Amino acid sequence: MTVKPRGQSWQASVSYKGTRYRKDFATKKEAEIWKLETLVAFKSGRNPFEETAKAVPTLREHVAAVAKVHWGPMKSATKAIQTATNTINILGPDRLVDTLRPADIDVVKLHFQDRGRSPKTANRHLATLSKLVDYAVRYGYLKTGFKSGITRETQGRMRYFSEDEITEMLDYCDGAGDELLKDYILVSLDTGFRQGEVMKILVKDIGRDNIWTFDTKNGKNREVPLTARAKEILRRRIIGLGRNDRVLPPTASWIADHWGEMRKTLGHGGEKDYVPHVLRHTFCTRLLECGVDIKTVQELAGHDNLTTTQKYAKSSPDRKIRAIEALSRAS
Repeated sequence: MTVKPRGQSWQASVSYKGTRYRKDFATKKEAEIWKLETLVAFKSGRNPFEETAKAVPTLREHVAAVAKVHWGPMKSATKAIQTATNTINILGPDRLVDTLRPADIDVVKLHFQDRGRSPKTANRHLATLSKLVDYAVRYGYLKTGFKSGITRETQGRMRYFSEDEITEMLDYCDGAGDELLKDYILVSLDTGFRQGEVMKILVKDIGRDNIWTFDTKNGKNREVPLTARAKEILRRRIIGLGRNDRVLPPTASWIADHWGEMRKTLGHGGEKDYVPHVLRHTFCTRLLECGVDIKTVQELAGHDNLTTTQKYAKSSPDRKIRAIEALSRAS
């Protein structure tokens, strides 16, 4: 139960049976009087507010409430809640939810624009703001919602490793005697596993002709057939290991160190997108270049949304050339 300054006014708040009531006043004295009168009314068993009155939470409290019912059950709950917290910190976490306005969209946009952050980062926070607004309407704190003003993101070409780049990597591994890095690269190329999935491969996950993983992004099990090359590598690696032992690089730091040394030696140190995850991009692109239908590529990659897979269809300009050549031969 407090009276505190809020901008140019004073805000008084009281709690009664788990509900918090707030009201702003021009002077501290008015706020103190309202607080005392309200407490007296509550103690006498009378609620001075209308039955339909609803206590308005702060943005911080609203995030906590929405987190329980919306983000909490998600696999990415921690990241989503942190994004929501960052968003309200920009707007002011102690603001009341019913003060949200369309102008807040520009506040968030300008915040990231002034700091040189990408539209993708801004959009992630704007999407969070949109969700907070939706729930504010649902709970009756706002009469109407408003669009979040997502910024259009430019879609560049999906990066993938060319055959020459892959050969360069493998030659480096042979020359450096780094067999484990070479095996990591080849298994990634032939399974399309994310880095975290490759690191979690256990002996028991490897079947006669396939391998399965618990998808680290969408939370589902995924089974992928093994190429002859991947079979040879994994069967060689499991010799002497127990059923629950890991097969390939044990830590992300190991991969970062060995990959970083390779990238530097090969002259790619200045390329931001010369990273292990591009091995997964290359897996998808290769499948499409081989004529595999996009739905099958989606299933092998474990993409929830076909739109994600379609990005890889734009990867190689050679695919268009081959398609037209095939059309010419059929004509």
